[in-house]
Amino acid sequence: MAFQLPNVENLKNYYLDPERSRIFNFNPNISFLDESYQKSIPKLLKALKIMDVLFLIQDHPQSLELREYLVKEINFGNKDAEIALKVFNIFNGPEGITYDNNKEMLFPGIIERPKGGTLYDETISVEEFDEYIKENPDVSEDFNKFNTIIKKENGKLISIPYEIKYRNHLHEASKLLSEVAEIVSDKNFSLYLKAKSKSLISGNYFDSDVTWIKSITSPIDLVIGPLEVYEDTLMSKKAFYGGALLVKNVEESLRVEKYIEHLQELENALPNSLKFGKDIKKINVPVAVVDILYMVGEYQANRPGIVVG
Repeated sequence: MAFQLPNVENLKNYYLDPERSRIFNFNPNISFLDESYQKSIPKLLKALKIMDVLFLIQDHPQSLELREYLVKEINFGNKDAEIALKVFNIFNGPEGITYDNNKEMLFPGIIERPKGGTLYDETISVEEFDEYIKENPDVSEDFNKFNTIIKKENGKLISIPYEIKYRNHLHEASKLLSEVAEIVSDKNFSLYLKAKSKSLISGNYFDSDVTWIKSITSPIDLVIGPLEVYEDTLMSKKAFYGGALLVKNVEESLRVEKYIEHLQELENALPNSLKFGKDIKKINVPVAVVDILYMVGEYQANRPGIVVG
């Protein structure tokens, strides 16, 4: 398809106006990381970039092709394409959000985003989906999974696991995580990466979630995979790929630990604390302050994150 650039002056004056918006680069301190982590970061960034590609494939039928077109135009020296790509990257797609919180298509000739992205057949309605499951209860579990695509084939609805549809991309990302797991110095983080590497291919994320909780000892954190269903505005069932690479802020984390020491006092001061109060020491929830090194995919879409919990 032949794409067209929008009126870039309008885009620039509206979305890049320094009086109303500010674009900044994440630049956390990573100098304290040991050599194994320094070597790991490029591979983790590459794995996250794969998640970003998958998100663009999932989110809109033309997103990835449009971004590739803009990059190509920039390589040819097109300055207008540079502005267009900046705005595209703010929302991680061709659809923007105005300051009145309304969605608008930023690029001419681009089709309206399907409510479920590319994760459902374009002709499927919620009523048809529910009725099909009612008539075929044996497919209910697969159809309702967060990581299956629903399509039509010969008049029937079928489910396709993400791990099959996106096999090549996921195997590449999985390989990168496995490589980092072999060189990173923190054993708990290594175990987490190994589990996450397997989960990207298997589609079972329970083990990697468990090992992630135990990886608090690592100075960096990685969130990666099919994360949230916010972008599925058709049924709120299907998760979109994304992720973030986070670096522990040592100084701020130490400050937070001081507050954690007083949580029991806060718990005891709450109404009905004698009846419903908990022993905070037994809960032992790990808390850390992290800086964002890189954020992609679903995390970066439409609503750039200020806080990721």
